Order: sequence, then C-alpha cells, then structure tokens
Amino acid sequence: MCGIVGYIGSKNALPMLLDGLKRLEYRGYDSAGVAILRDGKMLVQKKVGKVSELEKNVPQKDFEGTIGIGHTRWATHGEPSDINSHPHTSNDGTISMIHNGIIENYQAIKTKLEKLGYKFKSATDTEALVILIEEMKKVSGDLETAVRLALRQVEGTYGIAVVSSQEPDKIIAARKGSPLIIGVGDDEHFVASDAAAIIPYTRQVVYLEDGEIAVLSRQKFETKTIDNVGKVKQIHEVTFDIDANGILHVSAKDKATGKENKITIKANSGLSEAEIQQMEEDAVKYADEDKKYRELVDARNAADGMVHSVKKSLSEHGDKLDAAEKEAIEAAIKDVEEVLQSDDKDAIEAKTTALTEASQKLGEKVYAEQQAQANTESAQQPEGEKTVDGDVVDAEFEEVKKD
Repeated sequence: MCGIVGYIGSKNALPMLLDGLKRLEYRGYDSAGVAILRDGKMLVQKKVGKVSELEKNVPQKDFEGTIGIGHTRWATHGEPSDINSHPHTSNDGTISMIHNGIIENYQAIKTKLEKLGYKFKSATDTEALVILIEEMKKVSGDLETAVRLALRQVEGTYGIAVVSSQEPDKIIAARKGSPLIIGVGDDEHFVASDAAAIIPYTRQVVYLEDGEIAVLSRQKFETKTIDNVGKVKQIHEVTFDIDANGILHVSAKDKATGKENKITIKANSGLSEAEIQQMEEDAVKYADEDKKYRELVDARNAADGMVHSVKKSLSEHGDKLDAAEKEAIEAAIKDVEEVLQSDDKDAIEAKTTALTEASQKLGEKVYAEQQAQANTESAQQPEGEKTVDGDVVDAEFEEVKKD
C-alpha cells in the first residue's frame, strides 16, 4: 500500500518527511522518494528499496527546504525501480507529484499528451497525470486550477499531493477513493495518507472527502470541490494541557460521531495525583481508540477502491488471462470482500496487498496492449498534427477558453 506525507512551514521539511515515511513502512512498499523546494528549484531524490536506502542517498544539506512531499510506493504500473518511484515530475521540471490509487484511463491521457510532444520516462499512470497538470497549467496559469482541470479528466482513484517551483508557497492535495488527511499546526500544515505519519507533529486534522481538493500554505488551508465549490471543513483534535493555574484540560473528539468530551480538573480539587493520572490515561486511551478507528476506515476505503478498480479491469480485459490467472484474481477479490466490513485492519490490508499482487499480471497485460495501441495510433497520426477529434485535453482547452 502506498504512503503519502507532505509539509509546508518554517522548519526543515526533509527530516519530517523521512520520519513520516518510516511511520508508514508497515503498509508495505517497494521504493521511496522525496521532492523538496529550495531557492526556487525542485530537488527530487528517489530510490528503490527501503526508506533507509533513500535516507542514505539523499544529500541532506542540499535538500534543506521548508516545503516538500514524500512517498512510499507499491508498484501497480511498471516494475519497482528508481525511475518508476515517486515523486514524478513534469517535462519542464517545475511540478512534482505523489499519488496513491490507480488512474484507469492513463493510457488514453498519455497518448494525447505524446501527440502534443510530451515525453515520458516511466511506465506509471502517475506520470501521465503530472504531465497533464503541466499542460493544464499552460492554459490556466496557476497550479490549483490546473490540478482541478486535470482531475476532471481522470477516471479511477487518487490521493495526490502536488508542488511547483513556480508557486513555492503552497501544496495542492486532492482525493477520490484513496484516504488523505490534512494536519494543522502553528503556521505550518501537513498532508498524509495516514495519521501515523504526522501524529508526532500535530493532533489537529481535517479529513478530505472524495472529490475534494485542499490548498495548503503556511498560514492557512482552503478546501473546495474539483468543480471549484468552496467547502467548510471541521478540524478534529485531541489535546491535553495544564494551564498556569494548575488546571488540567482534556478535549477529545470522536471523529466518527462528532461528539466531544471535555474534562477540566483543578489540581486542588481534592483528587489524588493517582486519580488525576488515571483520568489522563483514560483520555489518552480514548484518543488512541479513535485513531485506530480512523485507520480501520482508511483500510476499508483503500480495499474497496482496489476491489472496484480490479473488477472493472477484469470485466474489460479478463479475456487476456488464462483460466488459472483469472481464478486467482477472483479468489483474491472474494477474500477482500469477506473481511472488508470486519474490524481486523491487519487482515483487510493483508488481503488488499494479496489482491494487488494477484492482479499485477493483468495490469501488465493491459499496459502492454495499450502501449501497442498507442504506438499504432502514433504511427497513423499525420506528422505535425496536434489535435484529435474528441481529445479530452483539447476539450478542456475549449472549456477554459470559454471561461
């Protein structure tokens, strides 16, 4: 399962990104990478293998910057390699993006972009999306609008974080079918696919819903739909502190129901230190249970998204598999569905990983066929022609022009 972490603030981003990625290692992955903005330049380092290998290879002094994104990848399109690892970067080198999920129509998008002259280095679906954002930015002029326009052309699931050296004071995040949260700090913000990545730095979080986009700066965050409709989001938090008067304040909010429990205890209330300590421990336990619930929900959402994507690919391309391969995928789907509504997060994640592995051969065959089709179409395309009837990219151009 892939992992996302991002930071914008006043501190050095790299140590927090590496720490966050290590906290996501339990999800399983085959490579890791980071992108840091420094002095108007996009610095990218990625490495197949463990986060520790990335940490050894990244020149940490050169990568000191206050905004960045990091990713752990589980291969779905293209083999595990440095090139296929995230972040992926636009042709002009100004935009970097990390992505969880599967872009089902990436080959169609890639074909259109290749006809416009864009080059691709990897075998991933993610690179098609970041280059589409690059193309949309040429039309819209700003990163936020470019991301929204690009996502309106995407079929599939995604949780993304995007940065640009041309707009070095923001991170754009968006989700559809792949969990994503925003962490709120003091003049700093985080984005992550799992609260485990950012819990040492903030206990204030915002949960993005499907079809929503967030624009993060140091001082604030804004949320809206990909159709540019503003959204007001509630910040969920769990806090513990003792004020100058010796009063312990505990505030814990249940993120599932919105119910909030508040406890205020005076130090001279007659309660013993042991009793006060027990109440503090109970509050911490409450917060931990809430965190576990959100992790369970995230695991269920990720599993459900994977089942949907694999079922769709199987219905459209199952004839390319032999009987044994098809039966293995169907069995893996059934295994996920059987545990999907259980409370066993580890089982859900294990079955989802098994489904990912079982369906990898199908993905490879689909990719090979799409690549062959793209090569055929490219050979038939008249030299110098830049548009195609029904081109989704061109359709967006026309829409932007009308706006």
